[in-house]
Amino acid sequence: GIGKEVSPHRLRAAYGNILLKETGDIYFVSKAMKHANVQTTEIYIEDNERDVNNRVADIMNKLF
Repeated sequence: GIGKEVSPHRLRAAYGNILLKETGDIYFVSKAMKHANVQTTEIYIEDNERDVNNRVADIMNKLF
């Protein structure tokens, strides 16, 4: 229906990324994905450098 082939792995990665974006809690995401180790969850999570930089800037602005 979406015109693209999507693998189960890609769907699972999207699920993990959406949960992380909404909660900000990788330990919650790890448990939701039934991973025994957080490092496994990190494999699924996309490193979005722009989001990280924006969050750091927000924190620094609140401190100073």
